[in-house]
Amino acid sequence: MNASYGKPSEETKSLKPMVVRTFVVSLVISFMALYQAHVGALWDELPPAAGGDLDATRTRLAAVSTLMDRHPLWVGSYTERNERSELSMRVVQLETEKTIADSRSESDEVNKRLAAESAREQAGGFVMQKDFKNARLSLEKALKMAPEGWSGAEQVRADLAAVKNELEVTE
Repeated sequence: MNASYGKPSEETKSLKPMVVRTFVVSLVISFMALYQAHVGALWDELPPAAGGDLDATRTRLAAVSTLMDRHPLWVGSYTERNERSELSMRVVQLETEKTIADSRSESDEVNKRLAAESAREQAGGFVMQKDFKNARLSLEKALKMAPEGWSGAEQVRADLAAVKNELEVTE
């Protein structure tokens, strides 16, 4: 028994640092758990990446990258890294598909214009031969094949009206 009542014993003195360490460790663990839960909630709020939507995929990729940059210690960062890699590959794939589609569209536009111009030139040959029926058919074909907004469409319409007028006169 300790003779000095009110003075801490050796046992009590050695318990204080242990209690303080236990408290600090508990505080750090609690903070980390709250941090992980907070970042997990932020992850759940990220915008979705719709299947074939390039803009949505880019938005998701940017959001995932930002979250990774701001919270590198999150335990879900492995999932983040995997998704970021997948999203990066998906963005490249969607951009490639868009480029190919745009190229096809431009190619289709050029082909339509060339076909319409060819039909218009063919109609000119028929007019020279005084074959106004085939000239009319070629000009109508040119209008059907012409792309939207083709600059030669007005001239073809005028030529078609003239050919129709000539057909009425000759018949």
